[in-house]
Amino acid sequence: MTTTIFRDRLPHRHFSLSSAAASSMRAAMATMALWRERARQRRHLAEMSAHMLADIGVSASAARAEASRPFWSG
Repeated sequence: MTTTIFRDRLPHRHFSLSSAAASSMRAAMATMALWRERARQRRHLAEMSAHMLADIGVSASAARAEASRPFWSG
């Protein structure tokens, strides 16, 4: 059996970002991480049983309302 390794056809190019661009990139990545975490938490909230919601002191209607919010909504 043979194994074929595919290599990039273009040479790797190194580049650097300006301080402002790097800062903007970090801010964008932090925002995406926050959105991803909100989406995960809201999915989890939507999957919780009434008993679990009662344990954490959240009503079923409040859980549904929070779970239905879009991830970008804080």
